[in-house]
Amino acid sequence: MQAVFVSLNILCICLVGFIVSYTDLKKGIIKNNIVFPAMAAAFFLNFLNGFSFSEFFLNGILAFLLGFLLWLSGLWSAGDSKLFLAFALLFPLPFFSTASLFPAFTILVNSFVPAFLLLIGLVLFKTTSSQKIDALKQTFKPALVLSVAIFLFSFYWILSIFLPLLPIRLDFFTLAILLFVLVSCVEFLLPKKSIYFFSAIALLFLFLKAPEILTIEFISFFLLFLFFVLILLFFVLRLGITCFGKPVYISKLKPGMVLLETVVLRSGKLFKKKPLFPSFVNIFGEIKEKPFIESGPKGLDKKDIALLKKAVKEKKPSFDFVLVQETLPFAPIIFAGTILSFFTALFLFF
Repeated sequence: MQAVFVSLNILCICLVGFIVSYTDLKKGIIKNNIVFPAMAAAFFLNFLNGFSFSEFFLNGILAFLLGFLLWLSGLWSAGDSKLFLAFALLFPLPFFSTASLFPAFTILVNSFVPAFLLLIGLVLFKTTSSQKIDALKQTFKPALVLSVAIFLFSFYWILSIFLPLLPIRLDFFTLAILLFVLVSCVEFLLPKKSIYFFSAIALLFLFLKAPEILTIEFISFFLLFLFFVLILLFFVLRLGITCFGKPVYISKLKPGMVLLETVVLRSGKLFKKKPLFPSFVNIFGEIKEKPFIESGPKGLDKKDIALLKKAVKEKKPSFDFVLVQETLPFAPIIFAGTILSFFTALFLFF
């Protein structure tokens, strides 16, 4: 009896996954009238299957909070967050490959790790040698390296305190997710003083943990970790902006387009600056000016476009186009990660 209801969970996942993948690829949208009924079906199926309601509820709450924080950090859209929650609720609890308090984190790892590895391969293949050299020069600027080192140092020691309380397995990708979440929270609370906050934390731990820090083992580990963060989260993403961006004339901008360049107002004139990544930009001071218009994962709306066109007409900047992100649909990625999680669980059963 139970196996029949579990098969209904898998059927719902496949049905929802195919529909939202099609709409996301075709129109760039994930419809609420598909996702919300899927969540309701998940509650009903959990009751029929007789799974633990407390585990189901906790898994859903944590999936909602993580999805919200990823949306807040600008990593994906609100629709992607709701879809992740729907899949986290629909996935049968016994089929998760981890017994932690937050088993749905497996879906996130299986979604983003393959996607990120594919991104690395694409940007290295599609960019020229001169573009790679330029990205390396920008990545290893002394000021940026120092800022990243300050944050990672404070992040490491903060994590060492709360690590025993975390209900998830810790690997490099998990560290990266936690890093984004922490940066986003601090930026939200201290939008202009986050670097001072992390500097104070770093100095405090440097004073308290000096015997542990001033060892060859720790220094070697930290320098290696710093190098990988700079390469993966700065060098690769810089090339990604070059690889997956396309110039669009301001007069031809359409709602939903996501800017890869920040437009700022400076001394009465408009200028363009290329952001690196939403969370890391502010914390490391790459962009110290407030954007003239905000363009998150949801993209530009009609009001943003009208404001930009009006400003361009009045301020007469030296540019007439902006770099726009080519559409990167997350629905198929999350769906593929969910299916991969299912097959991973099947292999563990044998």
